[in-house]
Amino acid sequence: MISRFLNLLRCFIALRLLKMTWHKKYFLANLICPDTQTLVARGKKRNTTIPRPRFSHIFYHQASVDLACAENALDTFLDQISIEDEIIIYDKGGLLPHSWLERLRPFRWHSWVSHLESLSEMASYTYGMNDSMARAQGEVLCLWRSDYIFPPNLQAQYQALIPKYDMVLPYSVTIANATTDGSFIRQHWDHVRPYNTNFWNKQKSESYSLYEAEDPVLFAIRRETWNLLGGLNHDLWGYGWQFAEFAGRMRSVLGRHRIRYVDVPPPVHQYHSSSLMVRDQGWSEHKSREEAEGKNRFARFLGGPAQLECYDYRWQQRLHPLPVEERRQAP
Repeated sequence: MISRFLNLLRCFIALRLLKMTWHKKYFLANLICPDTQTLVARGKKRNTTIPRPRFSHIFYHQASVDLACAENALDTFLDQISIEDEIIIYDKGGLLPHSWLERLRPFRWHSWVSHLESLSEMASYTYGMNDSMARAQGEVLCLWRSDYIFPPNLQAQYQALIPKYDMVLPYSVTIANATTDGSFIRQHWDHVRPYNTNFWNKQKSESYSLYEAEDPVLFAIRRETWNLLGGLNHDLWGYGWQFAEFAGRMRSVLGRHRIRYVDVPPPVHQYHSSSLMVRDQGWSEHKSREEAEGKNRFARFLGGPAQLECYDYRWQQRLHPLPVEERRQAP
């Protein structure tokens, strides 16, 4: 305070001198008047920040996902997002129609990111997730994948629960059978909105618990938590095992009490030609090779084939289901 008072006093004296007719007024004024650097340094300290969104939503599209699936996912995603949130369309492979940009126009923050998958590892979730999350501005980062359709209250549950937890996830998803592709879902849109869980259960290949299978493929997470965890492990790029390692790290670093799984109506994983989730149709040598390469990377990470075999043994047992009261929806 004293330095700011003296600064003000010097300014008053210098300005008074400059109003005089004395020929030495400039000499004396220059001796007394603070320079520009001093004036700025004595100014008010900055305490305001530019506006940022609270929620950032990554709409994550792999080039291998059929466009019909992606359009279904977009429709069930956009109808529950606030215009004050940030949306990033993350277009891996650059194949999505740019006409979608018009649908983003009402949202205060929106962007479109695309890249060619010119290197094999650039097609991986580790690359895409770590890259897309780093671009987001919000305090909370939400992952939405283009091969799912979403229940209408998923974002509302994220919004209600994330103030109390580091991470919020659906407890389970429905894996659709090989006939429930993007076209089938569009033809049965009256069961999407409103969301008819019983109908989609009849189209399922299996019910898949993200908690019990340790597979966090959809979630909302605080930005500082994502940074603390360090994102996905890029050494495990390829199929599947990067999420297994991430799940183990989540539980070790955060602890169960900081992660909230919630029993929303399960999002539905749509069948598409490149899907590795359904194996009763279209399973190919290429898919088998992708899975084997991913498994080999995970084995090297764990320390060898014996550790992988033990991991697989324990993983097949699944985690014990969480008590129903621990996964109830927020009111």
